[in-house]
Amino acid sequence: MDASKKIEHFPCPGCSADMHFDPETGGMKCAFCGHTEALGPSTVEIHAHPIEEAMAQIDSKLMTPLSAQTFEVSCESCGSAVLFEPPEVAGACPFCGMAIVAQPKAADPLIAPDAVLPVKVAKAAAQAEVRAWLSSRWFAPGALQRMAQSEGIGGVYLPFWTYASETASRYEGQRGEHYWVTENYTEIDSNGNSVQRSREVRHTRWHSASGQVARNFDNVLIPATKAMNEARLNALEPWDLQALRPYEPAYLAGFKAQRYQVQVPEGFEEAKEVRPFNRT
Repeated sequence: MDASKKIEHFPCPGCSADMHFDPETGGMKCAFCGHTEALGPSTVEIHAHPIEEAMAQIDSKLMTPLSAQTFEVSCESCGSAVLFEPPEVAGACPFCGMAIVAQPKAADPLIAPDAVLPVKVAKAAAQAEVRAWLSSRWFAPGALQRMAQSEGIGGVYLPFWTYASETASRYEGQRGEHYWVTENYTEIDSNGNSVQRSREVRHTRWHSASGQVARNFDNVLIPATKAMNEARLNALEPWDLQALRPYEPAYLAGFKAQRYQVQVPEGFEEAKEVRPFNRT
């Protein structure tokens, strides 16, 4: 598949219809004639950006549209900004379910993604799972039933920032070491007699402590969406980051992508509060 065609258009060589990304094959597929075409390995490497560069956003190379033909549509109900990659051009908001009727516009430049985790669940499989779940719910709302229809289910890519840090910290304080001491005491028993007893009592011996700790943190993921509950997203972890691929517009063909709502500096402050080893 010619690289320029990946950027501008995804025509089927068999019938000229638009091809879209197929999660089952990991390549492109025509929904009309069934023609498939593999996505070749990318020569682009996934690499990290210095935080100062990303936060300042002064490098114009970082600011680009997701692809040349992406359209942006804002949901008037929940305010989410959804990016459509043809052949998908409209539909229900993937976050609140309302029909998106706003006039699409050319997508504004974004910090270009370095990587994408390709969709793995095909639409038919997702529909089957949703319908099976709904069949176990006696009083599922009609609106939810309608969303389970073909036009109500679609794939959407969510934005994340990932942060890595090499940290070195110095500390000073007091360190306590517990020790036990046997103490004797007298008490009156049930017969009114004085009885000698003993017990172990814990004491703490304190002394000064100082030092330096170095830790490396990698792949601290911060959701860049405010349309999804962060706790629910965190519950889906761990993400298969080994399956990340260098960003390619072809992965978005036939899907939607949400514009990031959390900026790099805001995400960095959240990352500082995350305890990665407690989330794995």
